[in-house]
Amino acid sequence: DHDPEADGGLDVKWTPSASNALDATINPDFSQVESDVGQLAVNNQFAIFFPEKRPFFLEGLDLFDTPISAVYTRTITDPKWGVRDTGKLGGTTFTLLLTADEGGGSVIVPGPTGNNLAPQACSSNVRVGSLRRDFGASYLGMLVTARENDGGGYNRVAGPDFLWRRSETDQMTGQLLVSDTGTPDRPDLYPTWDGGRLTSHAAHLEWLHTGRDWTWRATVQDFGEDFRADEGFVPQVGYRSGRYAIYRNFYP
Repeated sequence: DHDPEADGGLDVKWTPSASNALDATINPDFSQVESDVGQLAVNNQFAIFFPEKRPFFLEGLDLFDTPISAVYTRTITDPKWGVRDTGKLGGTTFTLLLTADEGGGSVIVPGPTGNNLAPQACSSNVRVGSLRRDFGASYLGMLVTARENDGGGYNRVAGPDFLWRRSETDQMTGQLLVSDTGTPDRPDLYPTWDGGRLTSHAAHLEWLHTGRDWTWRATVQDFGEDFRADEGFVPQVGYRSGRYAIYRNFYP
């Protein structure tokens, strides 16, 4: 016995050239998006990663694929509108995403041995930009993200990343990010959200050798305890780690 309600949305895609695509959406409808595959959440210390499947966010998604997951578009819970430009100029590839998120989901509050979740109680404006310059088989990139909350608080992250292919068997990847965060003055939602300011860094460096007989990988990471990437998927901070592995291949 309720009065009928109407709702609508609009999606537009424009390709002014073969190397440029512009996407825009108003009140997008994701009701037909494929459901997530179930994952076991028992005894997990950190949040579970689910891949992005919403069509609007899939354009140019590979440009956000960096060693540190500083961009995770599923943090945009309920977009009211969005605009995205993806293209290539010479050897430079870029993508720019602007959207208004009405919230309603959860925010990851990271830690060294586990993460907590806080309610995403307010709407926010999101800006994400990525730039990548190719040099043969190598590249140098730059990533910038920003989330400004209507209820107070913000998170801004920026830094370079690179891939250097020394030869067909050796490559090095790395990324350095700096974050500046102003927490909302909402201790009712989360105890440490007291309107304070947090500044920190995150770094990743990896060397991979894939030879016929020998394969090895060396990875080092350093995440400051106050590093935040609200637009990404970084559930663990406040640690340093080194991982090393070596393999000998045999061909009987």
